[in-house]
Amino acid sequence: MDNHQYLVEKSFQGLEKRGFKNNPEYVERLIKELDIIKSGDLADFFLNTAFICQKSKSKGIRLGPGRGSAAGSLVCYCLKITEIDPIEHKLLFERFLNPTRISSIGLADIDTDIDSTKRQKVLEEVKNDFGLDKSFQVINHLQWTEKLAIKDLARLDGVSFRQSNNITKAMGRSEHVENVPKVMEFLKKHPFIEKNYKKLVGLIKSYSVHAGAVITLDKPVEYYDSLLRVNDLVCLDNDGKTCESLGFLKNDLLGIKPLAVFEDALNLIKEDVKLPQTYDDEEVFKTINKSQLGLFQLGAGATGSVCRMLKPKNFEELAAVVALSRPGAKSGGDRERYIDCKHGKKLVNYEHPDLEPILKENYGAIIYQEDVMRIITDFAGLTPADADNIRRGISKKIPEIFEEYYPKFIKGCVNRGIDEEVAIKVWDKIGSSGAYSFNKSHSVAYAMIAYLGGWLKTYYPSEFYIASLNHVDSESKRQKILDELVNEGYELTNPNVNISTCKYAITDNKVYLPLTSVKGVGIPATVAIIENRPFRSFKDFMKHKTSKVNAKIVKALIEAGALDDFNRQRDEMYSIVSGKKVKWDETEKMSREFQRINIVINENLLDKYDLSQMSIANEVKSIASLKETSEYSDYYIKVMCMEFSEKNGYGIAKVSDGFNTLNLTVPSELIERYGNDLNKIGAPLFCHVNGQGDFYRILSLIYLDDLEKYEKEIDFYTGVAIKKLKKLQKDSDINVGLVRDIHYFKSRKNNDCVRYNVQISENKILTGKMNCINPPKLFEGDYIYYIARDNVFLDIVKII
Repeated sequence: MDNHQYLVEKSFQGLEKRGFKNNPEYVERLIKELDIIKSGDLADFFLNTAFICQKSKSKGIRLGPGRGSAAGSLVCYCLKITEIDPIEHKLLFERFLNPTRISSIGLADIDTDIDSTKRQKVLEEVKNDFGLDKSFQVINHLQWTEKLAIKDLARLDGVSFRQSNNITKAMGRSEHVENVPKVMEFLKKHPFIEKNYKKLVGLIKSYSVHAGAVITLDKPVEYYDSLLRVNDLVCLDNDGKTCESLGFLKNDLLGIKPLAVFEDALNLIKEDVKLPQTYDDEEVFKTINKSQLGLFQLGAGATGSVCRMLKPKNFEELAAVVALSRPGAKSGGDRERYIDCKHGKKLVNYEHPDLEPILKENYGAIIYQEDVMRIITDFAGLTPADADNIRRGISKKIPEIFEEYYPKFIKGCVNRGIDEEVAIKVWDKIGSSGAYSFNKSHSVAYAMIAYLGGWLKTYYPSEFYIASLNHVDSESKRQKILDELVNEGYELTNPNVNISTCKYAITDNKVYLPLTSVKGVGIPATVAIIENRPFRSFKDFMKHKTSKVNAKIVKALIEAGALDDFNRQRDEMYSIVSGKKVKWDETEKMSREFQRINIVINENLLDKYDLSQMSIANEVKSIASLKETSEYSDYYIKVMCMEFSEKNGYGIAKVSDGFNTLNLTVPSELIERYGNDLNKIGAPLFCHVNGQGDFYRILSLIYLDDLEKYEKEIDFYTGVAIKKLKKLQKDSDINVGLVRDIHYFKSRKNNDCVRYNVQISENKILTGKMNCINPPKLFEGDYIYYIARDNVFLDIVKII
């Protein structure tokens, strides 16, 4: 029995185990796929990949359901390389392997997702199974482009990075030097760069290890290739594409954190629980729509925003969220069309009734590459191979391919009784929408992982949150999870030397921070503490002070609140350790706690300031909600300033609301006005900011202790302003505006100000003359009431 016959046997055995042995549609599809695989002589590749997957699973290593176009293969599903039924999800094998373009093994590309903490174990197993001299990772080559060559040579020629970067920016991503006059002018002034940059183009600049590619050989490496050491790792001295062209078997083994989170969460659950095999639980979709935090591909950015707008109620809609999040879907209008039609704001329409079976689940929108391919096969009657060629021509912007198939598509439609004008409209539609459509196999695979996360979050939230925290890779993500835990009713607890470990833990609805979350406390100190506990008192704890738990580490633990259970004041314990008497007020205590664990858990001074009764209460936001905001706008926040620094004429204020932090830009003109306030570390502030996402700037601020007086002044001056303006001109409209920018213009004769311009919004600038109105001194961030005609102030009153 040769390898292909063995592949056929294993595939049909798998089809029987999947329960489709007697299903004609599945049997026919499997035979077709196996014939295409045979024509490309690819049996070894599929058997190789199946062996790696099954061996990994047998070792208890969690793999993903599939990734990329390989999810469109029934053979992969039968061999348990993937867990995605391509027929159920309407995925196409030709998107994975086009029978007219099989010329080398390089056209078969299967990505396998692995628990990120176990990837190295999989690589070791591959080496053990195939041989140390037959299994290698491969390298990536970074080659010099014209832009990189000019930058590097400019550095050698004494040109500053800022200048060279500014020059090369004009080249865009792919512009040649000859097409950019600015760069040509620069080169004339620097003959050394002009003479040598072309010599570097195309040469290898640096090496790195490929993120996933692993090559397995049938003979020892000396028969085929040389080796190269990269970062203490011995790799094949060729990149992935070259290895494929040489006929080497290449597998892409990628480590992803969500699978590690699943594994840890399941291990924390006391009973024997397995992840679901179906994806239709209504409760899970309620969880996903409530919060996308911690869910694969949904937790941030455009995908989370689309999810909140779309509100998926089934798996097909969840998969669509992934595709609709891509920038092209928005610019092309299909995102808006899908969401509006789903919510009944627009009627679903089709250019022809025959398109309804193809696009019905998408509400008439083309969002997947598979949609394009099915229109070409089912609507125009062309072959699946033709469909993939056209798809490739559209997505890779190869006009020759697109033009070649245009007459075939039109003729195919006409032969099926479709009007030629309709056929042209549909062709134009797949040309525009198809250019940014997404691979449905990707969407389905990503949606499965997101759903499984949602399932754990629904039924085992404590375990899911803890596993997520223990695998978090950034401080901002950690803060968001902790913030959501508090909103869900969990109680945050400081690290505790008698309870905490190296990982987060939940006990009796209390979340204990790990000792390693304390800045200055590492794993060796944590292990030493765990080995010597329990500690009955502060005195008992100090008896176990060693080189691993020295005075510096003890001070850090005190500041973080990890010794609070000993019923001694923090400053008292700190004084004993340091040998010097210190006294901390609540602000100092809170500031030190924040500096150690980047969060304030006990006695958050901001809690005593209730802003719910303020007139602008609805505009007061938490830092977490600000970071989720995608629209540029103005907001109010109550925060403490934890750090302030000045650089290049502007300031950076790191503020915290006790749970999250945010860096605020302070424009140069406001530093003089607010610099002293921002330098008072830990002082509670009420800030008016504008921006979006992670980028905000301060417009104005005030101490929270002065807020009551401040609001009364706002109400008073608002009333005065309205009365004054109404008295001046009853029939005019009274406007309120925010001063975003202001410029004064001086007379050339005596240097006196004669005119000023005030920018009220991005598109509105008003002007005033000094001899007509004596305006109050205005600053950026001030609110004003005004009357204007033809963009000229008639009167203006400063409110705040």
